[in-house]
Amino acid sequence: MKWTIEEIEISKKMLTYGYTYKDIANTLNRTEYSIRMKLYKLGFKSIQPYKNTKQDILCPTCNTYFKSYINDERKFCSSSCSTTYNNLLKSNNINNIIIPSDYELDEYKKCNDDIIYFGEVYCKITLRPYQKDILLKLKESGNLLLLSPRQSGSSTLLSIYLLWYCIYKSSMNSYILIHDNMLCNVVHLIELIKIYCNKLPSFFNFNIYKSTNSFLQFNKNSTVISSYIPNTYKNDIDILMIDNFSNMNTLYLDKLYKRLDDNKININRYIYSSCKSNKLLNDLYNDDNTFDSLIISISDIDFMNNDKFKNDMIRMIGKDSFENEYNSSYFN
Repeated sequence: MKWTIEEIEISKKMLTYGYTYKDIANTLNRTEYSIRMKLYKLGFKSIQPYKNTKQDILCPTCNTYFKSYINDERKFCSSSCSTTYNNLLKSNNINNIIIPSDYELDEYKKCNDDIIYFGEVYCKITLRPYQKDILLKLKESGNLLLLSPRQSGSSTLLSIYLLWYCIYKSSMNSYILIHDNMLCNVVHLIELIKIYCNKLPSFFNFNIYKSTNSFLQFNKNSTVISSYIPNTYKNDIDILMIDNFSNMNTLYLDKLYKRLDDNKININRYIYSSCKSNKLLNDLYNDDNTFDSLIISISDIDFMNNDKFKNDMIRMIGKDSFENEYNSSYFN
């Protein structure tokens, strides 16, 4: 219906005097959307079209920003955050949601920029030079092959990286799959993540929502899951991490990849960690376009580079295994 000059003047005056779009729509017997669009076209630049008006809103539960239409009047990024907040209100624990100080915000940002600082200060791990190299490689590379001797702390570093990733890089409902045919490494990694997460101060506003020996879900909905994938699972996987890769049963791996393919699940990034090489790792290493690699040899690790350590390890695992795991020529 065409606008009259009188209707245009009425809508301008009513908006100037503080009337809402709904008031103007009721007065002129028009829709609220048509009022918004007309005033916008008439030069009210501060008034954006109704359907495109979005703003960044800070969720008071998880401290993450999300976009929402202004008129939706949303306060929370998800229903789970709304439920958590309301439960805290009911239990009089709303003070558990703490607004960080300027110093704490600076610390939070510094940990985002510097994963080594995060590991040493907040996970409380004293890192050796080669361990710092591993963390930086985990942070900066794409698909990665990590070859490092046993007892070099690779599981600790992988768990620190996964926790850092879940805090800073994972999106809502993102998933990380860690895999092991014996499940022992999965349980160990998840236990380490729990330990480091519980050390974090409150201003990180990051804690464990649900957990088992092989499953972790955080309050920001990022999830670390074990090798089991339900048939109904349809989300893409942010990271597929396989520790102790050289000992993986190839049939078990084929079964995993088949299930991923059958469910049409995409893997965004692969991280394979191992203390020794095998044919599959050797092939991946020689494919320069797919994987970055970082090789840590015994000469890079100060406490291993002595005769006593070598003799003790040879007695423990045998000479052949020692030569395979603690040399600097993993690949042909």
